[in-house]
Amino acid sequence: MSTGANIYQMYGKCSSKERIDLIYTNYSQFEGIIKGCEAKLIYEIEAEQEYNRQSRKGDLGVRIQNIGHYSDKTANQAVAYVMLEQEVDLDELSDSALKDVVNKTEFIQKHRVLRMMRMEYRCFNGQLQMLSRENQKIILPYLRHEKNTWDVAEELQVPFETAKKRIYRIRKQIVTGLLDEFVEKL
Repeated sequence: MSTGANIYQMYGKCSSKERIDLIYTNYSQFEGIIKGCEAKLIYEIEAEQEYNRQSRKGDLGVRIQNIGHYSDKTANQAVAYVMLEQEVDLDELSDSALKDVVNKTEFIQKHRVLRMMRMEYRCFNGQLQMLSRENQKIILPYLRHEKNTWDVAEELQVPFETAKKRIYRIRKQIVTGLLDEFVEKL
């Protein structure tokens, strides 16, 4: 099984079929992967901004406070984090979100991949909702790793091979329904 970081790196380079397979295979943790990718993107932007601000100032890590001039660095960082978090949720990153960032194109690309992951995961869930109730009862526990093929076979009271074919047909129905929805490449 791939890690969330690997999926994020591969996602934008994959074909639509490969992205559907990534979501299908990692369905039980895909929402967490998206959240992890969001946090990683925010961290990377903040780290580069901070590094670039410090290097411009020639800061050695020592803060000197002038009498009468107060700054609340922690509050400013918290506000900046919340604002950046809100920006990452939007369709496009604004110039203010990428202030003090040298390689903006890299972060814009990562944000596009993240946005694609979110949209396609919602599409995938929509496709699951369009399945018959009977197929949903089979595939949802299977995707969440609550049941395996043996459990499905036992529940349906059919041989293992029959359950395997049924799961395959449901998967094929999901993939076929999504191929037209997913763009080929980012």
